[in-house]
Amino acid sequence: MIICDIKVVPSSGKQGFKRDKSGGLVCYLKSAPERGAANAELIKLVASACNLTQADVVLIAGATCR
Repeated sequence: MIICDIKVVPSSGKQGFKRDKSGGLVCYLKSAPERGAANAELIKLVASACNLTQADVVLIAGATCR
């Protein structure tokens, strides 16, 4: 199991990952944080980037708030 801390920026108009100034991982999502759309997009993007299935990716915290 790997635990990764990702700061998510929903409704950013673009999709992808970037490192911030402190070395943390930031994920930009096109979806708005409504009805789980941003969470679903995040899971799909992380699974794709790590060559995993979406069932292998789990949100531990932040599913309902930043």
